[in-house]
Amino acid sequence: MLKNKEYMYEADDYKIINPSEGLQQEILNELNKYMDDKGNLDIENQELLFYLLNLLIESKNEDYQFIQYSKDDLKELEENPPQEYKTILYFLGNVISDVIINTYRAKIIEVKETHIKLLQQETVKRVDEFNADLQMSARNDKRIKDEKRVAEMRKDIEPLKEIKVNPIKKLLHKMKK
Repeated sequence: MLKNKEYMYEADDYKIINPSEGLQQEILNELNKYMDDKGNLDIENQELLFYLLNLLIESKNEDYQFIQYSKDDLKELEENPPQEYKTILYFLGNVISDVIINTYRAKIIEVKETHIKLLQQETVKRVDEFNADLQMSARNDKRIKDEKRVAEMRKDIEPLKEIKVNPIKKLLHKMKK
């Protein structure tokens, strides 16, 4: 069965934590602090880097316990980075990418769910309109059939009226004479 690993990278001297959903949300909240108005992330910000190093790196070796590093130590490390530091930065970049991608995926899913709900509402509305039209059509069909039946009945009644009226008219006419 597939399950998340606790660490995304393990070396002899340190481990890089594979962030859970909750930790990813915490990282996202921190990343938002370092975004400009256009949504661009300042990934070279020392404070952000220091935050990620302290949050995601576990080590018993003092060299990899970044909480003890000053800004000057970090700048010095940036100017002439050893291969291990480059590896750490690579994986931190992956964490940032994963957090941003997961956030976009969640937003896309929300948009799709909203779109589906709107389509469902529109479909229900159209079905209701179609049903109303269908009922109106059925009523019109019934009215037309009723009118035809009444017209047929009138045709049958008209000759009877003439029969009834004509003898009376004849009698009246005879009496007048």
